[in-house]
Amino acid sequence: MKAFWQDINDVVESNHSKKLPLIDALNRWTDFCRVEGNFFRLIDDQGYTIQFCFEETLPDEVEDATYLRVVLVDFPIPERRGCYSKLVTVGESSALIEKAFSVGANPQKLDGLEFSLWGVVDDHG
Repeated sequence: MKAFWQDINDVVESNHSKKLPLIDALNRWTDFCRVEGNFFRLIDDQGYTIQFCFEETLPDEVEDATYLRVVLVDFPIPERRGCYSKLVTVGESSALIEKAFSVGANPQKLDGLEFSLWGVVDDHG
């Protein structure tokens, strides 16, 4: 898998994505991307992308953040002008990184995702 990210120490642009083994991808995500707005993206061999973004900064006083539902995971589908996404816990996000390494980042291989068009506002809520 290739990866690019923005974290508290580093920014790697998409055109300079780096090939990472699973352990390095998990460490980069869980150790450095803990702040609201930081992201981590993986690109598989088929060109599919899975991206993770913290919706909230992880509190310093929390020893185990695995249960916090603060990570937006999405799979951009540019040709459809939208993405599949859902809000997950920090623990679930790590499991999704592991799954992406084993089966790829194709959203068809995961359950519970909703497709939404980019730029469309939901007036029902």
